[in-house]
Amino acid sequence: MHWDLPYNELDQSWFHLGLGKDAPREVKAVKLRELMSFPNWSVAPEPLRSQAEESLRHT
Repeated sequence: MHWDLPYNELDQSWFHLGLGKDAPREVKAVKLRELMSFPNWSVAPEPLRSQAEESLRHT
């Protein structure tokens, strides 16, 4: 399994997830949880995984 999405950082992922950087935190959390449920999340870049987990802690 490999990470084949075009981003390595959380800020880069919002556009790919169909959101703007200014989207409500609750909406971002829903999309982020969806992303984290993908089977290949386990091989996502470490900065992205860490930033995602930190973001959800503040939701």
